[in-house]
Amino acid sequence: MQSRKLLAAAIAAAFFVPAFAADTEPKTLETVTVTGSLIPRAVVETATPTIEITAADIQRQGFKTVADALRASPLASGAVQNAQSSGSFTQGAQSISLFGLDPGFTKILVDGHPLANYPLLYNGQSNFVDISTIPTSIVERIDIVPGNQSAVYGSDAIAGVVNIILKKNVDGFDVNFRGGGYTDGGGGNQRVQLTGGHSTDRSKTVFSVELGNQAPIYGADRKLTRSTASDPSRNGADPIASRNFLRLAYDANGRGSYVDPGAEACENVSSLFNNSTYYAYRPGSGYYCGSQDVGQATLSNKKRSATGYVSSSFKVNDHLELYGSGLYGSSSNTSIAGSNFTFWSANNGGRFIDQGTGQQTVAQHALSPEETGGYDRIGNRNIGQQYQVILGARGKLGDSAWDYDAYYNRSAYSLTNKQNRPLAGPLDALFEQQFMGPQLGNDATTGLPIYAPNWANFYQAVTPEQYIATLGQINSVSQTWTQDLNVQLTNTSLAALPAGDIGLAIVGQAGNEHWSNRTDLGVVNGDYWGLSGTQGHGKRQHYALAGELSVPITAELLASAAVRYDRYQWTGNAIGRPTYKLAFEYRPIDTLLLRANYATAFRAPDMGYLFAGDSGYFTGAPDFYGCETFYPGEALRDCPAYNQSTPGVRAGNPDLKPITAKSYGVGAVWSPTQDFNLSLDYLSIRIADKVEDLSVTTLFRNEADCRTGRQDAGSATCQDALSRITRDATGAVTNIRSGPINSSNERVDALTAGANYRIGMGAAGNLRLGASYSNTLKHTLQQYAGESTIDLLRAPQYSTDFKTITTASVGWDRGDWSATLFGNRRGRTPNYLAQVNNSYAVPGAGHLGSWTTFNLNIGYQLPDDASLSLVLNNLRNTKPPMDRSYYSLPYFNADNYDIYGRSVFVEFNWHFGGKK
Repeated sequence: MQSRKLLAAAIAAAFFVPAFAADTEPKTLETVTVTGSLIPRAVVETATPTIEITAADIQRQGFKTVADALRASPLASGAVQNAQSSGSFTQGAQSISLFGLDPGFTKILVDGHPLANYPLLYNGQSNFVDISTIPTSIVERIDIVPGNQSAVYGSDAIAGVVNIILKKNVDGFDVNFRGGGYTDGGGGNQRVQLTGGHSTDRSKTVFSVELGNQAPIYGADRKLTRSTASDPSRNGADPIASRNFLRLAYDANGRGSYVDPGAEACENVSSLFNNSTYYAYRPGSGYYCGSQDVGQATLSNKKRSATGYVSSSFKVNDHLELYGSGLYGSSSNTSIAGSNFTFWSANNGGRFIDQGTGQQTVAQHALSPEETGGYDRIGNRNIGQQYQVILGARGKLGDSAWDYDAYYNRSAYSLTNKQNRPLAGPLDALFEQQFMGPQLGNDATTGLPIYAPNWANFYQAVTPEQYIATLGQINSVSQTWTQDLNVQLTNTSLAALPAGDIGLAIVGQAGNEHWSNRTDLGVVNGDYWGLSGTQGHGKRQHYALAGELSVPITAELLASAAVRYDRYQWTGNAIGRPTYKLAFEYRPIDTLLLRANYATAFRAPDMGYLFAGDSGYFTGAPDFYGCETFYPGEALRDCPAYNQSTPGVRAGNPDLKPITAKSYGVGAVWSPTQDFNLSLDYLSIRIADKVEDLSVTTLFRNEADCRTGRQDAGSATCQDALSRITRDATGAVTNIRSGPINSSNERVDALTAGANYRIGMGAAGNLRLGASYSNTLKHTLQQYAGESTIDLLRAPQYSTDFKTITTASVGWDRGDWSATLFGNRRGRTPNYLAQVNNSYAVPGAGHLGSWTTFNLNIGYQLPDDASLSLVLNNLRNTKPPMDRSYYSLPYFNADNYDIYGRSVFVEFNWHFGGKK
């Protein structure tokens, strides 16, 4: 057992000891429960690799939130939607993607207990946990455990587990203030925290309150996103204006072209969009009235938040301790989608017959801030309330070696969405009165409505009073909750072997969960112009039984095995799934750990996938077939059929099977001294029966290939794509039908490494060095059984995830001064042209270079237990790599990069009270 203690003490010192002790003898560690195991252990590194982010790391490396810290991890290599994704379903929430897998494949825990899902669906499809609601003031550390962990934690733990450990011991009080903003403008924010605690021989109490305020960042605040003149694909050519007033007519062959309004017509509306509307020209299409001013959308939300936390325990006697905690958060997020989502088009964005010309015609009017009375009036506001309550009792069973822990956990999330949006009837009536006139029937051949527009009146502004009269108020309330009762029995000395004691843990669990996405009926019924939303609700029960056994085979070799059975039940359906995990730790010498593990996992059918009702959405449809057929030879960016707003419908599938997975990992940890450690791990995850909602781009690409004979029209892929996309007699897309099915197999192989080194420099202070690295060696996807496997590392349409991520930090402490420089390098990603063509062979397609940012924190210890820090995040004000092929807003991949730039914050902390 001595070698195990030596390595454990060395690793603990390298990670946790802030000062340099003269005594280098190994210390006996307190037995604690580590993430990834049910059995308390006296070691830091086990058979399951764990990446740890401490409270000190969060502070030193400049992270403002828990979400910032998690998304900076090398394991978080996947592209995810965020506040820059204007008009997305979950713009007020944050998520992570470990190894490029779905956000829902990562189990998010607080003190080992699950949080309720965010009430709205990620990308309108699946559930996930919002990681933006945990205040940093109460975080002790964050553990990230990669790979399959369902045998310990149940459903969802396929990519790994994130366990946010909260503080249980605080002595005295801490007041913290942080304030600052961005050097490029916008985003000013302030945060105030009060944390306190008190302990006695029998009790412990911790509390914390946090208040936050954040101003928005608009597209106009950044050079790249404020104007179409910033379009990097133009390479100095004249900018392409947004289409604010557009008349599009189709000839007998189905080819559309812009109808020239004349310069005088555009002069009538020149005051719109901040006096920037002009007579514009788009190559290959024609003239229209447009503007280069496109910076009205928010890139970062306006946000206000308040969070409270309390944790307490009381030791009744040697056999019983009562404990409980409560976490409550309230937030308000407001985002503005901008002119791309604030427009009117005849026939709900479709075509109509112009009686005067007999042609199929499209009329589009982007409503400017001057016409709406300001976009703030129609902002999307999400008001969220979240809580978690844990009540439990733990202790020893009599004089036996058995420990027990019985607790109740409940977590809930309620979200109210409020918007002012134009009602379809009044808005259509406004433009019928202005220029369209009444509907004159329907065309006998195409079924399209017939109008006789007065085109001279088309090119004029509406007044704010007219627009406001069309508005209705949307009020949608969505809710999730999860609750469970748990009983755990643990015996760390079940039986004695020559090499040590056998440990055993047994867990029983019963609970249920609920999801309700009750979108405003006006939205569901299509009463609001150009707006749709998700809807659905459901409830299910959950039961589980699990056990874990730890067996020291020799003094150098420890084996452990965990097994768990989960059962879910809902109306008319039930599924059960066993999972297991085998792990081995081998320490041939005092300073070296070799480890290996094999595990299975599963994800119960997602609540959103199961219970979603018919939910509408609008998407910019990339109609590859339409462009190829009606506009041959034209670049996609100039094709009128490309990126047209198209309605879609999605519904859940109550007959889905669980997603299953297997993973294995091998690795090593070497720690020759207390001040140095090095780790290297390999992980492979294989997923079967993955639930897929094919991307719209993929559906349209497949449809085009199937209709033109590039793919076998009888294949499963073609049959699926052709059944999902509906076209009218003219060939125009009228609807997209999507929904989840068990269809895919996915595989990820990754390599991770880490190193930490502390150097004592005498009077010059102490130096802290750290580095971590991840490399996705393989990532493949087979969408349907029997079809070819897609290499996601080389198929840019399907994935833009980072293949490699490297982080490094250099810290220095001397007396009252400290400084930390943290760097994050993210590797290459495909450029936009490669994505839309799913090929690197197309001229101009390729890779973007790496993206490296640095955070700098300089701290000074003031008298009377106060400290002051200057925090500069993105020190060099590094913007996303320039993509010369990106020809649509925001002109960069917002799921991979952020455009915010350098931020400067001052942080003050004062500790008072408590024991001296």
